[in-house]
Amino acid sequence: MEEGRYLYCIIEEPQPKTFGPLGIGGSGDELVSVSYKDLACVVSHSLIIEYPVTREHTMAHHQAIERVMQEYPVLPIRFSTIAKSDEEIIGKVLKPRYEEFKRLLAWISGKEAIEVRASWINMDTIFQALAEESASVRALKTKIEGKPEASTYYDRIELGKLVEALLKDKRKTTADRILETLKPHASESRDNSEKLYGDQPICNLSFLVEEENTIAFDQAVAGLRAAASNGRLKFKVNHRVAPFDFVTIVIQLNETSDVPAR
Repeated sequence: MEEGRYLYCIIEEPQPKTFGPLGIGGSGDELVSVSYKDLACVVSHSLIIEYPVTREHTMAHHQAIERVMQEYPVLPIRFSTIAKSDEEIIGKVLKPRYEEFKRLLAWISGKEAIEVRASWINMDTIFQALAEESASVRALKTKIEGKPEASTYYDRIELGKLVEALLKDKRKTTADRILETLKPHASESRDNSEKLYGDQPICNLSFLVEEENTIAFDQAVAGLRAAASNGRLKFKVNHRVAPFDFVTIVIQLNETSDVPAR
């Protein structure tokens, strides 16, 4: 099977660099840079195949980029992008898109991508709060209590639908409050909450934050945590994540194009 070069990210670096044996595929291939002028593409050896979107492969892709991010601002490249050779990378990627990549690197430099996730800790307390806040829920629960299950079948369906609707509204209200609290400290934000499943998750947000604003951003998160001291909410904050939500380099080696991630 033909071998090529797997592409991870674009950086600003004129000299050859190595970043460790973190190449995709589990073979321990070295991450190296392929340079044109003062730009470089970080790559590793790879078979020319379409990598399936598995946790193992996507984690390898992200971890390689995060390793490079320890030293450089990066433009992440879309998962499973493979060139035939270093010459193809220079001739069809770095050289024709030199000015574009320079502009994007200048834009991303000095900024940090931060991921914020929030979820409820104990759903029983949330359902109890919904019952206390809703006269309709309380009325239906009173109507059902003490009666045979068969005779309250439709009432229980109605109660379930009502609680589901109230939970959806509460989740949106809570997520909106978190987003509006943190947005003033960020250059850009993305809401990925539609990817969440289950009752407990509330939101999955990404922010692009200027380095001089990270302290204020963290203080705003601390304020949200303090406001949730009743134990109903928990936050998970990941700093310095790869900025896929704000720029993803898409490369078609017969026809190159760049689209920002949405």
